[in-house]
Amino acid sequence: MDSRLRVALIGCGSVGREVHLPILKKNSKVEVVAVVDTSEANLSAAERFVPQARAFDNTTDFFQEQEVDAVILATPPETHAEFAKTVLASGTPIYLEKPLARDLAAGEDLVRCARSANVTAMLGFNFRFNPIFAQLQKAIADNLIGKTQLVRTTFSITKEHAESSGWRSQSRNGVIMELGSHHFDLLHYLFKRPITTISSSNAENQNFLTSATLNMLIDEQIPVQSHFSFNGSLENRIEIFGTQGNFMADRYRSLCLKKNAKVRSIFDFIDEVQAVITLPRYLPRFMNRCLSPWGEPSYKLALDAFFEATRQGVPVKPDFEDGLSALILVEAAEQAIRENTTVKPNC
Repeated sequence: MDSRLRVALIGCGSVGREVHLPILKKNSKVEVVAVVDTSEANLSAAERFVPQARAFDNTTDFFQEQEVDAVILATPPETHAEFAKTVLASGTPIYLEKPLARDLAAGEDLVRCARSANVTAMLGFNFRFNPIFAQLQKAIADNLIGKTQLVRTTFSITKEHAESSGWRSQSRNGVIMELGSHHFDLLHYLFKRPITTISSSNAENQNFLTSATLNMLIDEQIPVQSHFSFNGSLENRIEIFGTQGNFMADRYRSLCLKKNAKVRSIFDFIDEVQAVITLPRYLPRFMNRCLSPWGEPSYKLALDAFFEATRQGVPVKPDFEDGLSALILVEAAEQAIRENTTVKPNC
């Protein structure tokens, strides 16, 4: 008897084809039985990855004809609420790429549906599973930083990358939704406390859809400075400054967490020598990064967590509630920039 999970991929755009399908194809515990997309080109490209899967050019036929154990939904954000509600109504576990929905009302409705459906429903905030951010979370939990005094985060991509991805042309789907929401979720994951205040540092007349700089407070205590851009260098890092030193997690440029001691001394040199000596132990992490779709190992780790939760029939984080929290912060941040005011989001 085949014990593999029967999985359907709805949405065969760049994320579906270049991230999800390569991962699914290598997973011996799942079988892709259906791919769905309204684009003939996308569907043909997906079929080349998984020729054994049934291809559907519309969701109506798929939902009527195909039985599956789990759905991965990677369609455009404006369709998330409609399609995800249909999946939940069928009692099927779902992995939904972020954002949860295009607006707050649709997101709240989707969360209510997820609560009623009582099935495994995971949101694609995959960076939680990146080893370097998981290492940072453990450092905070183990109090290696001491009392946090400041957090700085940066997430930017190049203009060329943004244009090739179509993000700059999606006027309603700006940089705070696409990039900022990831860091909103990471901040919640790292500190387990809400962002309670958001204000803007954007220059006057700056287009916040392509670039945004925010000042925030976590639980009215920890200041956070964040910058997000579709027109910068390739950056994705979080720096935390504490009473016992500072840590930096750099997704693109580091294999491990970088720590700076409270004061510089001869021991800093020893630490640097030890870092060189222990470098070989990070070779598997380096190879994993090189072999992962888009150079990001957390995609596979997030899907592995989803599939395991699906088999056990249990909840998994990040869930739709986390997606709603991020959506609330996105809308609050955009309001703070538009109105040049301080907003206290109701998370």
